[in-house]
Amino acid sequence: MRVLPLLPTWINGRAALLGDAAHATVPLLGQGAAMAVEGAGALGCLFPAGTTRDDVQVRLQAYQNLRKDRGEFVNINSVEQVSRIVNGGIHFARSQEMQSYLLEYDVIEAARRCYEESFRSEIQVDVERG
Repeated sequence: MRVLPLLPTWINGRAALLGDAAHATVPLLGQGAAMAVEGAGALGCLFPAGTTRDDVQVRLQAYQNLRKDRGEFVNINSVEQVSRIVNGGIHFARSQEMQSYLLEYDVIEAARRCYEESFRSEIQVDVERG
């Protein structure tokens, strides 16, 4: 299996990488598709109806801030899982800690919090315009 290097950024202007393009994993954690769905969910929350072209770059930066650490964690651990299996070690992917990290994460809630924290002033202006 080929391991791709971590990328310094997932965004360039008004374009962003998502899923395996941003954080390709080896299949041992079974998280490739799940991570892509999480990324799509985050983008859906960060780009609500009414988002303008002028908003795109700052929203994509929020997406990267929200998703990059988690994507890289899963990427790194999927690669490390290969060496654990080869060396007959503990399957961290099966540990309660890893299962909780992978399965209990609520990307929609995390993205909503990120949106509110990052764009609170915009929300207030929208409410005032009514």
